Amino acid sequence: MSFELLYTKLETLGVALRRKTLLSDDIEYLRELELIELNQAYRQGTYQLAVPILGMWIRTSINFDDAVARAREESEQAVQ
Repeated sequence: MSFELLYTKLETLGVALRRKTLLSDDIEYLRELELIELNQAYRQGTYQLAVPILGMWIRTSINFDDAVARAREESEQAVQ
């Protein structure tokens, strides 16, 4: 997933980010933890999970609606 697509998807879900750099910082942190990686074979690059089994765990263990609600709350608090 590209950075722009991820940013747009978050906006669509109602997660308001004051600046794109906030998302960029979070992505960089996940890269440092080696949880995601940047594949530069396509245009400006796409991000993907570095460990495929992590995706399986996320799908079975994380409630998407709850995660979106928490992200909305956090983004609202950051704006205040």
